[in-house]
Amino acid sequence: MEQVELLLGRKGPYLVGLEGYKKLVVPDRRSNIVGPDGRILDRHEMVVVRITKDTQPDNPRKGVLFVLVEHDPNKCSFCRYERELQEFRERDARVKAQLEPLGLDFILRDPLYFVDEAQSVIAKARRGDPSDVIKHPEWWLLVREANELACSMPKAGASRETAQKYKELKQRVEHLKSRSLYPTHYKDLGYRTRYRWTMKPDGSIESAFERQEWVTRYEPESDDGFRGGHYFGGYEWRKVREEQVPPPPTEWLEEATATLQQWREDLLSAEEQLSTVDEAFRREVAEAEARRKPQIERLDELRRRIQETCPYHSM
Repeated sequence: MEQVELLLGRKGPYLVGLEGYKKLVVPDRRSNIVGPDGRILDRHEMVVVRITKDTQPDNPRKGVLFVLVEHDPNKCSFCRYERELQEFRERDARVKAQLEPLGLDFILRDPLYFVDEAQSVIAKARRGDPSDVIKHPEWWLLVREANELACSMPKAGASRETAQKYKELKQRVEHLKSRSLYPTHYKDLGYRTRYRWTMKPDGSIESAFERQEWVTRYEPESDDGFRGGHYFGGYEWRKVREEQVPPPPTEWLEEATATLQQWREDLLSAEEQLSTVDEAFRREVAEAEARRKPQIERLDELRRRIQETCPYHSM
């Protein structure tokens, strides 16, 4: 018999998965779709008994198809999943009852470290047989201590707020230093010529008379042979050193000086803030390492003892 899935929508239950029909399929009111708790068996699989009514049999896409269905728990995959889940919970409770008096129930709930040699033992215990664990409780207590120590160990480095502030200030200083801050002013003289004045970061003025000239270059062929291997040209501004350049305009000179001064002040302020935060950052990192050092030493000792005394090397 064909099986379909029962879903509960906003307007009531409907069926999906009935082959050969592209219209709305709903369960007949005589269908058994209610569970022992009185709720509709949402997402359960139903067995199709027969089609009881089709409101528009001539149209395969319109109308409503009423189907009589029954629920068989032995054939329903959702019921099988619930049974397996219930069995797992019962098995887990039985294993926990055996391990809890020994203080070893952490094997079922905590992520385990330092037990590479005993993974098969852990898998066997979780499947419901903790006998191999109970044989060596002292070794598993070492594992528990190492796990608790590893999980409770403070994080390395500075606090999140200090680290974030240090990162932002460092990026700001690098950005200010990398800025190409050369205020430039041009005066067009006509026929592809101009004057150029550029203020350098030290405050000096570079003056030049420039002319646009045609330049031809050769682009060598690339290794893959798809690019290059031809000449290309274009106009470029070239400096003509023989010409005398007049002083720059006063208004531009004042504006460029103010811009450069503001850049220096921003960079100096950012560097001072970074220096202050850097001290706090290094101090917090050193304090965190000092707090972690005894725990790391203890963890190394436990790791060594766990590896040396592991009773499951032969497994």
